[in-house]
Amino acid sequence: MRKPAQTIDRQWDILSLIPREPLSLSTAEVLDRLRSRGHEVDIRTVQRDFVALETRFMLTCRTEGRTNYWSWSNKQPMVDLPTMSTVTAITLLLARDYLIPVMPAPIVEELSPYFSKATEKLKGTKLANWRERVSMIGRGPALAPATVDSNVFAAVQMSLLDNRQLNIRYRSRSAEKHQKMTVNPLGLVSRDGVFYLVATLWKYHDIRQLALHRMTFAEIAEQKASRPRSFDLDSYINDEYAFAYPSSEKKIQLEALFDAGAAHHLTERALAKDQQLVNEGNGKMRLRASVADTQELYWWLLGFGDQVEVIRPRQLRRAMQTTVESMARMYGSNNPAKSTDRRHWSSTSN
Repeated sequence: MRKPAQTIDRQWDILSLIPREPLSLSTAEVLDRLRSRGHEVDIRTVQRDFVALETRFMLTCRTEGRTNYWSWSNKQPMVDLPTMSTVTAITLLLARDYLIPVMPAPIVEELSPYFSKATEKLKGTKLANWRERVSMIGRGPALAPATVDSNVFAAVQMSLLDNRQLNIRYRSRSAEKHQKMTVNPLGLVSRDGVFYLVATLWKYHDIRQLALHRMTFAEIAEQKASRPRSFDLDSYINDEYAFAYPSSEKKIQLEALFDAGAAHHLTERALAKDQQLVNEGNGKMRLRASVADTQELYWWLLGFGDQVEVIRPRQLRRAMQTTVESMARMYGSNNPAKSTDRRHWSSTSN
């Protein structure tokens, strides 16, 4: 004979499993999830639980054939036991502000009542205005985010969740027309306001980065996506430096002379674990570090202008020299747009 406490625990778990409309779970799916939580239960017991719960709570039941699908009614206030704490509330709202762009749409929809509850919870507290007093910003001018078709975005997210192929229409930056492609989604990456789908194409194995704003159409296919066994998204980003655009696979031994002011931030945030920063006198700091050989490193060094001189490796020094000479010709005395003012830009950060 089942104890009343077991019934209460099981029914409470059922209530916590049921999603809000338009999402739903079948009775059999609820049974599987209850068993995964350690409940020893059969389908008949779960069906009786639903009969009891349906009369007490605003659960909706949709029947397709002989299968019942259960949801919370959108009219039902969120059940919140134990009560939501202010710490949980502010965490949820920060997650809403910063993480929603990378959350699957069904999850955002399911969390919507929690966000509303969190806003209500913070009213009249010291934390009510906390989100107005903190922010996350990036470097450089604030560019408008690239516009992504909402249907494309939803299809990409669901294809990743279900591990299914996508049929898309895509125009690369160098192409004049859109091309039809079948892709195997591997991951979704947000970088500086642009979303990229990391994927392989058709039956090929080379990994591509497809900007979502260049997709005009995306439809989930029936076929399962082909995923390389060795692929790991974190490793692809952090170890292979895929989004830093590597020039070679090996690290380089960077040696550069910085103006002391320009190098100050490197005393607080090292460029590499083996970084050495030596005061050379005359307002110069010598940096030595083992770093990835990437285009991002090259652009970073160029951003310092005449406040840095690359000493080694020679190949990087020559690349910097070529760029500087080209800029000198562009801004030289024969250029009518030349300004006689020479401005030095320096960081205002402390």
